[in-house]
Amino acid sequence: YAWFLYGLMTLVWSTTKDFKQVSRYRAKGLLNTKERSYRAYLWDVILIKIVYYAYVLVLPLILIPAPWYFIILGYLIMHFIAGFLLAVIFQSAHVMPSSEFPEPDSDGNLENSWAVHQLFTTTNFAPKSKVFSWFIGGLNYQVEHHIFPNICHIHYKDISPIVEKTALEYGLPYNSVPNFVQAIGDHFSMLRKLGRMEFVPEPIKAAS
Repeated sequence: YAWFLYGLMTLVWSTTKDFKQVSRYRAKGLLNTKERSYRAYLWDVILIKIVYYAYVLVLPLILIPAPWYFIILGYLIMHFIAGFLLAVIFQSAHVMPSSEFPEPDSDGNLENSWAVHQLFTTTNFAPKSKVFSWFIGGLNYQVEHHIFPNICHIHYKDISPIVEKTALEYGLPYNSVPNFVQAIGDHFSMLRKLGRMEFVPEPIKAAS
């Protein structure tokens, strides 16, 4: 089910997300620091979308001697394969034996701050694999990805030792699995426990 939702998410990313991002940057005043106008950035997105759909849909429909619905099906399969890969990556970072699942109180508040919450609910995997980190755009550093969402992922490997040291200094967890295979194994082990109702999360203590 998760892979299906992530597949739909990749379809949204390839259609409307970039337009929303540019509009959001404009509303926050982030485009005011650049010499180019909002209209220029908008045209960039439009041209990129035209090029994308030209080579993934229009050209195959014109050049490949196959029924049009095969081309559309292939396009959708491509996105749902991407969705499956995203599901495996994101689920292995959040549904793990080390993960906590805090619930809000009667007022809708969580006990810990936002940054501390990320440490309790997120797990890194394969942090020493440069190739894997490049291939998935630094998403193996999920802790840093959550705490520093506006920092480019190429800096995560340098930031992670600082985050880990600081977390341990304050008695907070820094969850990390040495490789992706183990992360997948731990994730499926967690799913098995959840399916058998064998996992009962302990209450999270507030950070001092």
